Amino acid sequence: MLELIILSIIQGVTEFFPISSSGHLVLFQGLLGFDPQGSLELNVLLHLATFFSILTYFKDEIQSLIFGLFQFRKDSLILFYQMIIATIPAAIVGFTLKDSISYISTPFFVSIFFLLTATYFYFTENKSKKFDIQNPYLFAFIVGLSQSLALLPGVSRSGITLSTALLIGASRVQGAKFSFLIGLPAIFGACVLTFKDSKNLSLYLNTEYLVAFTICSIVGYFSIKYLMKIYQEKTLIPFANYLLVLGVILILS
Repeated sequence: MLELIILSIIQGVTEFFPISSSGHLVLFQGLLGFDPQGSLELNVLLHLATFFSILTYFKDEIQSLIFGLFQFRKDSLILFYQMIIATIPAAIVGFTLKDSISYISTPFFVSIFFLLTATYFYFTENKSKKFDIQNPYLFAFIVGLSQSLALLPGVSRSGITLSTALLIGASRVQGAKFSFLIGLPAIFGACVLTFKDSKNLSLYLNTEYLVAFTICSIVGYFSIKYLMKIYQEKTLIPFANYLLVLGVILILS
């Protein structure tokens, strides 16, 4: 049970902190030799937990979006279409390269992608708003392309989408909010894609797994709350430094 709690906390933090949840989970399971029975089902539940965290934190924005769609409000329609457009690249890559990506889910490749992600953070922070993309749909598509790279273990979904949004004209808070919102279809799609391979559906009602779900949801909510606060005045550089140091240590170890 202790391992499940640790795994839940790691997922709740790293899904939203720009340091890669997939990369840290690979490292955690590899270093500690933890591979729980029904890990596929646990993966689905923990991702659903982070999905629930986003829904809870952004409940007002999502409620406004839903009501706006029924009222055909222009701002709601644009945001809805942006979310769809940003999801398409990751969906295509996920369906076509899912099996290939699983082969590189190793500590070595995670360390390489940590270093590449850190480098991208450094670059985008120095070139913030270098390209001012005014068309909202082109903006969403470019961010969506970057989101598809997050399928690689060690590449942070929230980090790479936020840094790309900064590069093409968004403010830090606007970019963070858009990054979290497009995480809804991306995370839900990943859950559906994984769920179809589940063989032991009874594990979804396993008490320990449900406790893990609850812990992950709560940790995820406060992770988003903390990040939305610090993004008002902080950059991605501290996270880039963390990934750089961790990546170098892993390669040298």
